[in-house]
Amino acid sequence: MTRPFTILVVDDSPRIREMFVDWFSTAKKMKIVDIEIMEAINGVDALEKIAVKMPNLVITDIMMPLMNGYQLIEKLRMLYEKLPIIIITGIDGDVPQKELTEMGERYRIDWIFRKPLSMTSVFTKIKSLLAMPAIR
Repeated sequence: MTRPFTILVVDDSPRIREMFVDWFSTAKKMKIVDIEIMEAINGVDALEKIAVKMPNLVITDIMMPLMNGYQLIEKLRMLYEKLPIIIITGIDGDVPQKELTEMGERYRIDWIFRKPLSMTSVFTKIKSLLAMPAIR
């Protein structure tokens, strides 16, 4: 059996982290994807976790204590230029799409999702970024 892909979910909300754990546990049981989830509560915690085990992809919130998502992404881009990064944001829906697009280009983000999240959309994008085959 192949090793699972590893995704680091960085969010100060336990509810959001638990949601990802639940989604991917369910998807693994249904043989949709084989993903291991690592969790971090902020950018500092994320860098510590990455030093121990390198993920295949990082999903990060923006607004977090100690080290926010922007600061984390800047550090990740200096250290791991090609590491896929997805932003999940609760930024007000009134923020124009153009501003989110500019933010993505500036930080070389692979994708940006607004909260609340759709499991189907997130799975589709992750599978695309990681070129994941279906589990057999």
